[in-house]
Parts: sequence; structure tokens; C-alpha cells
Amino acid sequence: MSSSFGYRATVTLLFIVIGLPPALCSLYSTPEILAELHGYSRESRFYAVLAGVLCLFGFAIFAVFLTMLIRAWRGEPR
Repeated sequence: MSSSFGYRATVTLLFIVIGLPPALCSLYSTPEILAELHGYSRESRFYAVLAGVLCLFGFAIFAVFLTMLIRAWRGEPR
């Protein structure tokens, strides 16, 4: 085993533990948020926009860890 294997394993584990849960939660709640935006009350729209911002934050976390994963597995061994 080389140090590149340890790096790749660490990045893969971080992706699974930290990167996937926010993305899956965001993906699951996006249709509900879009349906709530068509609500009649002002409060429901406010909470839908707030949840939408949090979903975008979850997708950003996923994108960062996905980029790290791709670079770790595509790059040459260290």
C-alpha cells in the first residue's frame, strides 16, 4: 500500500460521510420546496426560500467533495 492509497481512501470516506448526506437531503426536499413556493401564505414562502438556500448550500458541499474525489482518483499517485 502506498500513500496514494491512503489519500484516496480518506477522500472517498470523507465524500461518503460528509458529501453525500447533504446532497441526498437536498435532492429529496427540492420538490417539496418547489411545491411550497406556490403556497398561499407569506410565511410558507419565506420558509420555502430559506430551505431552498440551505439546499443550495448542501449541493455546494457535495460539489466540493465530489471535486476532491475526482481529483484524488484521476491524479497520478503521490
